[in-house]
Amino acid sequence: MTGRVLVLGFSAFFILIFFHIILRRIFKIKKEICTLAALFLLVPFFDMAALWYLRVINFTEFLSTTALTSLLGLAYLQTYPALKNEIPTFRILFLIHRSEKIGLEETEILKQLNHQKELYFDKIEEMEHDGFVGREGDRLVLKKPGLWIAGIFIFYRRLLGLGLGKG
Repeated sequence: MTGRVLVLGFSAFFILIFFHIILRRIFKIKKEICTLAALFLLVPFFDMAALWYLRVINFTEFLSTTALTSLLGLAYLQTYPALKNEIPTFRILFLIHRSEKIGLEETEILKQLNHQKELYFDKIEEMEHDGFVGREGDRLVLKKPGLWIAGIFIFYRRLLGLGLGKG
């Protein structure tokens, strides 16, 4: 991979992150994962194809840059949901850092983290917007995209020798 490909690939990726931040701040995106997939996987392909068509880059650079930008985009897609939500580890570190005393007792931390069930309600709502789950009466059910993603995770966990719900 040439330096030119690295510069183009990383530049395109960071420009896409910039656009994502702007989109997120201006609009309330309902299907955020689908939007991110389009932004980080489709846009780089068409951008690099345009550069190739205009003879700014050659075909090998088109393929390499598109692959690099897409792989960076896939990594971002994997980590974004975890970073967007309140991660218990980060929350605990923030609580301890914010305390006026030196440190916090475990009971105080647990008391302040009592709202953690809200994380699950927010995640369910997000999954409904993304079309992964739906409601049938009082029950949540997996839709086809949810079944597909659950199948991938179940398969991957089995490959790793992990049971469902175990880390």
